[in-house]
Amino acid sequence: LDAPEAAGLPLLHATVPALESALAAGVADDALDLACLLAAAHLARRGDQRGTRHGCVLIERGGSRGERLLGVGFNHQVVDSTKPHGGKRVVHAETNALANAIWQHGEHAAFDAFPRCVAFVVELRGEVGYDDAHPCPKCEGTLRAAGVRQVRHTSGAGPVVSRLLGPPLPHLLRSNVVDPLRINLRDEFGRRCERLRGE
Repeated sequence: LDAPEAAGLPLLHATVPALESALAAGVADDALDLACLLAAAHLARRGDQRGTRHGCVLIERGGSRGERLLGVGFNHQVVDSTKPHGGKRVVHAETNALANAIWQHGEHAAFDAFPRCVAFVVELRGEVGYDDAHPCPKCEGTLRAAGVRQVRHTSGAGPVVSRLLGPPLPHLLRSNVVDPLRINLRDEFGRRCERLRGE
């Protein structure tokens, strides 16, 4: 991301504010996809956990407001109030982006928008490369439970992978699959969500 020889490339340093500017300016789809992936990469750099670093950007497409940034997230540690003595848990980027969207827009507006969202997910390898960032089974289940249908993610082979998730699985909102989302909403954002199990 900080390679001097690449400093002149358009949108190379697409942070979240730069992404919001690109959305407001109505840039072309290819440039917007690049900006989304680079913003997710910048988010991934914030991760403080051991292991891989992921970032996620949720973009709503085709809503009444056109394209807009709905939520952002990255892998990081949070104190889990359900664990004794303030134990920590790692929140995955996709879960954190869903929680961020609910926190920013409210439960009803976020869940209304999720079916029109594309989740852009990046896994950083060091500071100079990308790796396979397909959502883990639990994150994919949580995305489908929320209604998100499309993911674009980096791959170790180079090309960005674009795929449709299976059909929405709203019944999972009442299962333990979404516990990480429920815990992240409660412990990091101070929010409860009526749709989630136990709320």
